[in-house]
Amino acid sequence: MSASDASTIERRDAAISAMVAAVLGAITMAMCLTGSRIPLKCYEAGNMADWVAALGTWAIGAAAVAIAWLTHRRQEDEVRSSRQEKLAARRKGLRLLQHSAEDCTWLQLGLNEQRSAGALSLEFLRNKLMAAIAIYTPIRFDLDGLDVSEDVLNATRKVRRSLVSVIKNSEMFLDEHTSEPFDEKKSEKLEWLIENTDSLAENARTLLAALEVELSPSSPLPRPAPWSAEARANT
Repeated sequence: MSASDASTIERRDAAISAMVAAVLGAITMAMCLTGSRIPLKCYEAGNMADWVAALGTWAIGAAAVAIAWLTHRRQEDEVRSSRQEKLAARRKGLRLLQHSAEDCTWLQLGLNEQRSAGALSLEFLRNKLMAAIAIYTPIRFDLDGLDVSEDVLNATRKVRRSLVSVIKNSEMFLDEHTSEPFDEKKSEKLEWLIENTDSLAENARTLLAALEVELSPSSPLPRPAPWSAEARANT
């Protein structure tokens, strides 16, 4: 039995017990006051000791009802506060994923801009790729402990793979092209790099779209993603 179920049962039992005590106290007090109303009149109205006992029982029942109600309210507040903290932590984690995904479109934009201007020089490429390696290497897209939808989970896996490919191809390009002359049309490494960069940007934009849905106020809290050891191994 979970802690929440046990707590619910305890509150329910306390409330039932309190209500029973209150009802019995009220009945006892009424009986002491009025005596038997049946035709044979089995007993008379109670004396002062009976009154005191009845009032005491009724007061205990009323106090128990109040205590049970206050306990229930406190536990509800604790549950609500815990949920709000979890939602805030989840939103923070999703925002971090969003910023990382935005960074993954940066290299493609820079390369396309220079290619369109016909200024894709070796110096530009080397500076750009060294910066890209420095920016992309620390990015982890960590989902541990973060409840996300299946769309976000799948998009994140694709971005991870694309990111690794871009970093490796950037390093290979830098190792091969260290100095002029350089002809972008004859560089196989540059062709691979551009393909990988386009794939990374496309997957990052897919992730951004999924995160936008996840961060919308109307989005329900998804079921926890299956983060088993096998699932991690497949990423």
